[in-house]
Amino acid sequence: MIKVLDWRLRVPYKSYKNTGIFNPSHNKMVSEKFGFRQAPSAAELSLDKMLQEMDNVDVTKAIVHGRIDDGLDQHVDNNDIIELMKLYPDRFMGFCGVDLAEPEQAVKSIEELVVNGPFHGVVLEPGWATNPYYADDKVLMPLYEYMNEHEIIAALQLGYSGGPDLSYNDPVIVDRLSVAFPKMKIVVSHGQYPYATAAVQMAYRRKNIWMCPDMYATHTPGAREYIEGANYIAYDRMIFGTAYPLLPIEDVVNFAKKEAGLNARAIEYYLYKNAADLLGIE
Repeated sequence: MIKVLDWRLRVPYKSYKNTGIFNPSHNKMVSEKFGFRQAPSAAELSLDKMLQEMDNVDVTKAIVHGRIDDGLDQHVDNNDIIELMKLYPDRFMGFCGVDLAEPEQAVKSIEELVVNGPFHGVVLEPGWATNPYYADDKVLMPLYEYMNEHEIIAALQLGYSGGPDLSYNDPVIVDRLSVAFPKMKIVVSHGQYPYATAAVQMAYRRKNIWMCPDMYATHTPGAREYIEGANYIAYDRMIFGTAYPLLPIEDVVNFAKKEAGLNARAIEYYLYKNAADLLGIE
C-alpha cells in the first residue's frame, strides 16, 4: 500500500457545506476543466462517500483548513474542524482560520487554538481578506513574529486566486518572508501558481518553505515543473494535495501514482513522507 496524506482537502460537513466550493455545479465545472470527473461525494455533499473515496486510494490522513468569513461565502467554523478531529482522530488534522483584519486578535487565536489547542497550524489567506493584504504587509509582522517564535506551520495560500490580481502571488514575497522568519514553517497552497519554476526553486533553496501545488500539478500548463521538482531538486519539499471538492480525490491520487511521471522516491516523499515529517507523525 502506498499511503497518501492529502494536505488540501475540504470536508462536506456543517459550515463547509455552505461554502462556494461545495456548490455542486461549481466543483463539477472545475473538475471538468481540469480533465477529471466530478467526485460522487461532491455532487451529493456526502461525508460517508468522501471517506470511502479516501479509503479507495489509501488516503490515510488529510489536513482540513479553516477560513474566517472573507465576504465571499467561504467561512469555515474552526469549531466544526475541532468536531471533525474528535470524530475522526486518526484521519483528520486541522489548521485553524484566523481573522487577518484583526492581527492582534489573530495572535490570541493562534495561542489559544494552536499553541494551547488542538490545531496543527494556521491558514493564512491575506489576499482574501475583506481588505486584501500582500502577504508581507507590515500589519501582519506581529503575527509572523509570534509564529516564528513558536515555530508554527503556516498554510499560506498564494497561487491562482491569491488576491485581487496576480501581483499577490509574487514568489519574492514568500522568499523574503522565509528569510525574515526562519523558524516559521511555510507551506504554500496552490504552489505559487502560475510561478511554478520559481516555486520549485524556493522550495529547493529555503529550508523553511514547502510547496503544495495541489490541483496545479495535474492537467495544467506548468504542472511538469512541480513534478520535476518532486522528482529531483525539491524532492523533500513538495507536498501533495487534491484540492477536493474542486477535484476528485480518487482521480487525483491515481493520476499522481500512475500518470504524473513521479519516480519511486517522489511517490513516497511527495504523497506522504514530506508532509508527515513536517507534522511530526509516522
